[in-house]
Formats: sequence, structure tokens, C-alpha cells
Amino acid sequence: MSQSRCHKVELLETHYSTKADTQAKGEEEDDANDVSVNIDSGENYMEEFFAQVEEIRSNIDKISENVEEVKKKHSDILSAPQQDE
Repeated sequence: MSQSRCHKVELLETHYSTKADTQAKGEEEDDANDVSVNIDSGENYMEEFFAQVEEIRSNIDKISENVEEVKKKHSDILSAPQQDE
């Protein structure tokens, strides 16, 4: 986890624990004291990840096709009659 993201998570945890402590005491919080922290949901990361997965699957399919082609050519070469000189 990046340092800035860790820092954001720590701030968020601090905010929630402070809010919980205040509510447990029965005190009302002012809206001015509320702090909002936006945490990157990582959507971009997941989109990139799934794009890479799709690319890898495509490459695996191409490799499989090439392997089958090599097997066929190998079989054709081995079964072809050879002339001894």
C-alpha cells in the first residue's frame, strides 16, 4: 500500500474511532468538526488488472494454436517418406 494511501486509511480510522467515542459519550458533534477522507477505490487498478488478464488469456490461446500447428507439421514431417541416398 502506498504511503499516501496508508496515511488516508489511518486518518479515516482515526475519524471513525473519534466519532464512535463521541457518540458513546452521548455528545453531539458539530458538522464543522466532521472530516471527510476520500479513499481511492482502486477502480483504475482493477480495470488495468482485468485488461492484463484478458491479454494473457489471448496470448495463451495464440500459443496453444501455434503448438497445435507445430504438432501437425512435426507429424507430417515424421510420416513423410524419406529417401536414402
